[in-house]
Order: sequence, then structure tokens, then C-alpha cells
Amino acid sequence: MKIKSNYKYYESYFPTSRHKKLRWREAADSLTVSVQEITKGDAPVVFQVDDYSMHANGYEITDVRMYKGKLYQVSYCHDHWFRGPHEPVPVEKLTARIERYCHCAAAPHEGSRERAIDDIRSFALSYLVIDEVVHRKCNEPMYCIYTFGLGHNHGGTSLSINWGYNSNIGHSRYFNVLQREEAIETAKSIALGRGDTESVERIGRGNIIVLDKSAVKRCPRKDHKTDGNPFMNTLHSLTSEASSATEAGLLALCATAVEISKK
Repeated sequence: MKIKSNYKYYESYFPTSRHKKLRWREAADSLTVSVQEITKGDAPVVFQVDDYSMHANGYEITDVRMYKGKLYQVSYCHDHWFRGPHEPVPVEKLTARIERYCHCAAAPHEGSRERAIDDIRSFALSYLVIDEVVHRKCNEPMYCIYTFGLGHNHGGTSLSINWGYNSNIGHSRYFNVLQREEAIETAKSIALGRGDTESVERIGRGNIIVLDKSAVKRCPRKDHKTDGNPFMNTLHSLTSEASSATEAGLLALCATAVEISKK
């Protein structure tokens, strides 16, 4: 399908023939971009993500489809418009979504128009219409272990489903979709190690169902080459070694004071 989209950019000009210094002004134009339309048969479901959604106010299953080696999931209104409904983006609103994304460069500069065109074309290419339903390119889902609070059921430990890496979290906390059992076992071990006994039974509620193993490409130890944030790792060690949340809090305060004194 072809979509005509308006966009803005900065252009340079001389106010008069006597001026020798360029000025900048906002300008507008339009261009036509393409969003490919296919059928479900062209993009089979490779993963089904059963996870909690605050927009659906409960657990729901999200299909992840593959087309030409790229992954896609349904694009919902609430992902783009504040307080939008929990329903797929209507095809007729895709133009507004693309236009809203495109904007002037942060500051006037040469090539502003070219940059705006490149941005809007790239953004349009991230969409796919599958049997009249708008889909958006996504990452491969995976499992990630999070810890919160001071331990001993202050905060808790969780095994969440993530779509991307966080530089503050080390690779040992991430697991691909085929490592579910290992992820659950590790998460429960961490929870018990820091006294989060109430978290244990909740670990593993979210699930990623693998329908096509050939679609699994994630390898956290190779993809995410970081041990995480050193200070956060220190706090985790302290909460795991403390005998109570109170002790963990005092140790965390001391560690924070030491960290601040280094600056």
C-alpha cells in the first residue's frame, strides 16, 4: 500500500540578495512511502508470548510472526497514542502514525530534508500489513531475571519477558526462549538466596511458546557482552548476604556513601 505523508524540515536561505550569512526556516513537504501488504501464510507465527499486559489488565497471548527473517507483532493503538484503546492500529490511521513520527531535526543544518526523508522511509519500512492488520517490527523475546528492594520479601525477585537488553543488567540474567527451565531454576535460586520466599511460586508464570526453533537467534552471552552495572551488582551481593531487609538497607546505605565519595 502507498501512503502519502507530510513532513517538516529546515531549509537555508538568504533574507535578501545583500545578505551573505545563511538563515534557517522551517519548511514542509510530502512524500509517498510504501508499506508492504501480505497474508498470514507469508508470515507464520514462530513465537507465542503469554505475558501480563497492563493495557489488557491481565495475561494475554501475543503472536510473533516472521517475514523474510524479521519478526513482527500486532501494533496496538496504546503503543502510539496516550491512553489509546487496546486494539490494533486501524490501517487508515497508519498515515497519522507515520506523520507523527516525522519531525524537524533538533537543530537547523545542511541535509535536514534528506534526513527527514530517510527517517520517515525507514520508519514506514518497520511496518507490515498482514491480512488488513497493522504489524510492527519487533525483537526476539527472551527471559530476564530482575531483583527489587532489599531482599527478604522487601521488593522481590521476578522472571520477566523482555524484548531488548539493558546495559545495567549482566548477560547472566538473560536467557533465550529455549532456556526457560534454566531461567526458572536460576531465578528461584536467586530469590531464595536473598530471602524472597514469596516470589518463588510466581516465577515462571509468563511463558514464551516456541513454534519454530529455527527462529531462535538470541545468545545473551555473545550478544550482550557486559556484566552489568558494577554498583548495582554490589548492591545485589549485599542484599544476598544480609540476614534481614534492615541489615541489607544499612549495608546499601554504606555502599552508596562509599560510591558517592569516589566522585
